[in-house]
Amino acid sequence: MMRNGTAGVPASRGWLRITWSPESGVSMVSGDSEGLLGVSARRLVRSAEPLTLLPSEISGILASGLPDVPVYLATSIMSGSVCTIGSHAEVVLFGIPGLQGRSDVMIDELGAGILGTDRNGVINLWNKSMSSMFRVPQQHVKGKAIQDVLVSPVLYSWENVIKMVLEGKQMKIVCRPDAQRRIECNFTLGGNGVIGTCFDTTESFQAENRLRTSRKMNQAYFHSVSTGLVLFDKDYRILVANRSFGRVFGLVENLLGMHLQEILPSESYEIMEDLARPFFSGNTFEKEEGRTAYFTLPDRSTRVILQDVHPIVEDSGEVFYAVGIFEDISEITILRENYVKHVETVRGLNGFFEMLQSGRALNSGEICEKLRECLAADAVALYLTDPVSDNRLSGRSKGWPEDSPEVFQELRFAPVMMDKGSGCRLSGEDQGVLAGLFSSCLVFPLESERKSFGYLVVSYRGSEPATDVFPMAEIASGMIRSYLGIVEYETETEHLDLLCMRQNELIARLVDSLDIPVAIFRMDWSVVIWNTPMEEITGVSPDLATGRPELAANILFNGLGGLSSAQKLLRSDSSDFPESWVVENQDGESTRCTWRILRTESVEGRNLEPVIILAGVKSGDVHSINAARRAAETYSALSRGTSSLLAASDRNRVEEAAATALLDISGASRVTVRIRGIKPVTRTSYDLTPEESTDYWTLPIETETEVIGECQFHGGREYAMMKDFLKNVARTCVELEKSAVGRKFAFLAERAAGRFLITNSKGRILLSTWTEGQEGSVSNRTIFDMFSGTEWQILDAAITGVQTKGRLDLSLTSTEGQDVQMAAVTLDGHEGEILIIWWPVSDPSYKRALENMEMARRSGNALRDMLDHLLESIDLSFSRVKEVLNPDHPVASLLNTSGYAFEGMRKGYYYVRLMQTAMNTVPGRVDVEELLNGVMSCLVDRGLDSPDVTITGSLSDISGQPELIREIVTRLCMLVCDRSAPVIAVSVVRRCSLHTPQGPREGPEQYTQLELRTVDGGRYRGIPLEVEEHQGQWNFESGIDPASEIRLLSLVLSLSGGYLRRSEKSGNLLILLPCSD
Repeated sequence: MMRNGTAGVPASRGWLRITWSPESGVSMVSGDSEGLLGVSARRLVRSAEPLTLLPSEISGILASGLPDVPVYLATSIMSGSVCTIGSHAEVVLFGIPGLQGRSDVMIDELGAGILGTDRNGVINLWNKSMSSMFRVPQQHVKGKAIQDVLVSPVLYSWENVIKMVLEGKQMKIVCRPDAQRRIECNFTLGGNGVIGTCFDTTESFQAENRLRTSRKMNQAYFHSVSTGLVLFDKDYRILVANRSFGRVFGLVENLLGMHLQEILPSESYEIMEDLARPFFSGNTFEKEEGRTAYFTLPDRSTRVILQDVHPIVEDSGEVFYAVGIFEDISEITILRENYVKHVETVRGLNGFFEMLQSGRALNSGEICEKLRECLAADAVALYLTDPVSDNRLSGRSKGWPEDSPEVFQELRFAPVMMDKGSGCRLSGEDQGVLAGLFSSCLVFPLESERKSFGYLVVSYRGSEPATDVFPMAEIASGMIRSYLGIVEYETETEHLDLLCMRQNELIARLVDSLDIPVAIFRMDWSVVIWNTPMEEITGVSPDLATGRPELAANILFNGLGGLSSAQKLLRSDSSDFPESWVVENQDGESTRCTWRILRTESVEGRNLEPVIILAGVKSGDVHSINAARRAAETYSALSRGTSSLLAASDRNRVEEAAATALLDISGASRVTVRIRGIKPVTRTSYDLTPEESTDYWTLPIETETEVIGECQFHGGREYAMMKDFLKNVARTCVELEKSAVGRKFAFLAERAAGRFLITNSKGRILLSTWTEGQEGSVSNRTIFDMFSGTEWQILDAAITGVQTKGRLDLSLTSTEGQDVQMAAVTLDGHEGEILIIWWPVSDPSYKRALENMEMARRSGNALRDMLDHLLESIDLSFSRVKEVLNPDHPVASLLNTSGYAFEGMRKGYYYVRLMQTAMNTVPGRVDVEELLNGVMSCLVDRGLDSPDVTITGSLSDISGQPELIREIVTRLCMLVCDRSAPVIAVSVVRRCSLHTPQGPREGPEQYTQLELRTVDGGRYRGIPLEVEEHQGQWNFESGIDPASEIRLLSLVLSLSGGYLRRSEKSGNLLILLPCSD
């Protein structure tokens, strides 16, 4: 298609546009082709070789095909550009002279932006493409300076661009209208000013940015992988290498341009050369499997590298470059090799242990030789303690120097501090006299808790095995230590058996040589020893006593009351003082003796057996003996009483211990102990006569500063020691009063088997023995950290619930995801601060009890639901019978009475259910707005007017059980506003502003207050003045009136953590609900 003057169509002079493609040649010519090129448009279109007709500047560009980027042209007579659009190229040319006088119509049709200025930089030419590129309307630019219209070009200013073009230079610049766009411009001289051609190259600019980002990402990945990568050419010179390649070979400098042979160890380079040679020679492109190189770096570290080569094949099929891949597998390879060697060493040690446990006698040399084989050592020596000298050489293996010192201290090892049971590694001069013979020595002390046996020395001449042999040698030294201990124990056991046998013989001879009667019995009263004086008193020979022990025992203990009395005397430990009784022999002769009976242990073979020793002396002074026994009993009673005081855990036990001890010490018939704050305790030894019951004497129970009680005695006598004992009683009670919390804590710690937490009311852990190794440690964690597997709302509700209920059983999930059954109780801490103690429940029976309680709770809920349904059904039945039945019918009055009774029963059950719910539920977080919406719905469902609710300020969530609080508020509205709509004013008040006799003195800092009044401002009917009066007896014989209902609801609200009171100013009813933290 042609558009020029030769085709008969008027065309503007000074510009030309040609469309060309490699396949079809010139397909369209527009503009003045003859004026600019001297060739007609028809000739260009019909020519088979149109490039020969075009100027050399244009034909040279098109001869190589379609250009990838726009090309700018500038000659002395014309300027323009060559751009690729789709599958063809578009050539746009402008003649230099007289361009301003041409029509702007054809310029506006061009895809390139055309810009012209005068010599001062004032714009006089601006086509539509410029408006599209820079987004400036064409009518707003004419007559304006170029720097006022366009953003400054990159690296230049518009003043410099105009100046340099006017100086005859062709300027190529880049404009960036915004961060994501790029416009390239070419400025040359034209007419009386400057002509510029602009092209939007945003797409190529964004492609370049994407390519640059991708290149950066590849570089980051290239340098971050742990595998060493290197690109090298046919001369094995490094072109690119990542950081891991340098780390593998211990290099950090720049490696570019260096030869691989200069860097890689010979073992590694030979493998790389063998793998890459077939690729570079062109013999084959089949890749071999990777190979493994073993070498040692200059720092003496061993490396095991898996190496591989991948060729980069050009389009021509040749290979000029290759990529080397180096995978460091040193650690896993060495670990695998060490594992095999460790297994072999362990097998050897097992054989060594079996040899030690074989039971046969082993000499030290045999032990050393076997151990040398197990540890792959060059020599092993064993130095053992000699009874009369220092540690001496007891045995050695092959390789141990013949002229080495016989005494361990003469080896002159370095004075290394060796802990008990641990050894050390010596090398160099630290080896003492062995320094020139071995490269290293492992020295282990052979010590037990009872004895030091000596030392074990394991020596190496070269380097030690690749595996760390020290732990294995340490295990072997422990085996030898155990073996030596067993050998010594067997020797000591044989020696003790001999000593025991000789000791028993000595005791038998000693007892038989005594002048007093002595007999030794086993616990079944069989005779062990029966000496000659005992035979003379009883008339029973040793052989007869041994053969018939029951005869000997009956004769010996008949005067005491028989064998049962002797057993009782032995069990009661009352033989601390001698007993006296008469022994009558078989001939009827009687002898009074003072006897001492005691229980001890005797050696029978290798066992200790309990025995009974009975020894006596002839005595006739019975009164002195009884007096001494009485003194001993008094002292014993005082000792037992003092021990009971020390062991008492509360004042009640102190009072009981004091009464028991004073009864024994004083000899009174009755003792009564009265201590302030607890009930009196009375102990009686026998029943009192009427005269004795009125005759008594007292002693005060006092400290240095105050009297805390008294002790009343009936009979008996006063001893000086009793006053000191009572002072100890008083001091013990005072100390226990001060440590009430400590006693509770000790009890709970004992129940918790040492695992417990103590937190404050916010959940912060104050004391913890939960974590192993931190007994009684103070922690900065919270209960929420310990049981992070549990939702925080559940833990928050549990903290509130245990403060309300006093004790709580619950299941929590620990940080590790383990479910733990916990128990928690509250205590009053310092200055009234609430402490919560948590401990895990581990007793299976208690866990079963908790499960049964949970099942009982569910069953109770189901029964209450059933009763609610039955009550509703009975109420409906009464209503229907009342509607049908004639009022004059005799049954009507009975039904009315039954109806009233049923209404009272239903109301009583209603409040019982509310109180059980309040006592058995754990409070949670309640949204106040949802609570008020529930109250309004309940009132409307029951046929009452919807309340008028006003809210002042912002609201916080409250703590409680949603359904229970909603029921309480609803019932109060029905009671106080039964004839008109209730008004509920909601606000948040601080606890400090509620310090009234009815207000809370402890608890949360803020409360949500619901103030109830009637919409008409009327007075309450039947509402008590003191709504929180919970003291005294409750009497519901005449039914539950509104005042009683108010008090019951106040009680239920108190169980839920809230308060109910009347306003001192207005008299309105105030409901106080605790705010959640």
